[in-house]
Order: sequence, then structure tokens, then C-alpha cells
Amino acid sequence: ASGQMQGYQLICLLVSLSLQIQKEYLDGEIRKLSNSHVVHPGVKRQLMPLDHARIKQIAVRVDPAAIPGVIEAGWTPPGKPGYRLVLKDGNVVEPTHSNLHIYMGELLQAIDDLDDAWPFRAPVDAQEALDYYDIIMDPVDLSLVAARMKTQQYYISLEMFVADIRKMCDNCRYYNAQTTPYYQCATRLQQFMESYLDKSVVEATS
Repeated sequence: ASGQMQGYQLICLLVSLSLQIQKEYLDGEIRKLSNSHVVHPGVKRQLMPLDHARIKQIAVRVDPAAIPGVIEAGWTPPGKPGYRLVLKDGNVVEPTHSNLHIYMGELLQAIDDLDDAWPFRAPVDAQEALDYYDIIMDPVDLSLVAARMKTQQYYISLEMFVADIRKMCDNCRYYNAQTTPYYQCATRLQQFMESYLDKSVVEATS
């Protein structure tokens, strides 16, 4: 019985060694084809000042191509957007960085000029709505959007800008009852923005 046990233990040891050798061989072959085993140093987060009543700093945008390992992993820059922007003067332009900020500035001004914009021009006062910042985890107001725009770095796409305005309206409707003027202002303001986008964002023609 003792001899049988030793033989069994020897077989287990040989199997374990064989599996270890196979694993090391496969790891070596994978490393020849992939850099997935390479660990790059992290990117240091940098902050810049933000001109806003509540939020005083914003993260500096990092170019993905400058992050070690991103290009090697197969990342490629996004292609050109498939739309054009119609500015207030009627010009139809490509959404370059400068044109995008001109367009967003015009849209933000049009929103701010609305009678329904009054609840959103400044951050919610925590003294008036004591639990607001306990319930709303990602508050947005028009002054925050304007401050983010001013950095020229935050809104790198129209989708990001629109998402902030929608978040602002969603926050308002989540916190306030449907019968309140705040809720109704949020609904009308978002409807205005969606209509503005429908008229001024057009499909790119080849």
C-alpha cells in the first residue's frame, strides 16, 4: 500500500511539473504575439482651475495617443463626425474644435435667454434645498457648462455638451415633483434644445 501511495504521489508530481512546463511555454509564445503582459506607469492626473461657484477644479484632458501602451494596444483616433453644424449666420461648417465651440456658445446663449432658464443659471442653493446634494450626485447648471466651455478642453464633442444639458434637466425632474414649475421648466428647456439640434445639426454630405 505504501508503494502504491508513493507511486500515486510521483504521478501527481510529474503531472504538475508537466502542466507547469506547458504553462510557461504558452506564456512565452503569447508574449511573442502580445504586449498584454507589459505594465506601463500610470498617467498622473493634472488639474486646472475652474471659474464656478461650487466646482473649483477640472481635470486636464489627456490625449489618449500620449498614454503609454494605448497605441500598442490597437487604439486608433476616432474618424470625422458624420454631421455638420449650422451656425446662427447660416454657415454650414465642419465640427472642428473651434467651430464646435462657436456652435456650443450660440446654443448655450440661446438656452440661457429662455424664460425657462431661470432655475438653472446658478447652482442649487443648499440652504434652500437641504438634501439636494445628497440626492443628486452629479449636479449640473448653466454656469458650470459655461465654465467648462471656457477651458476649451472639457467639451471635445457635441455629444458631451448635450449630455450635460440633458443631465441638468434630468436632475431637476428627478428631484422635483411633476407639478412644480422647476420640473416644467426643465421639460420645456430640453424640448427647446432638442428642437434646436434637429434644425442645426445636419448630415454630412460626401
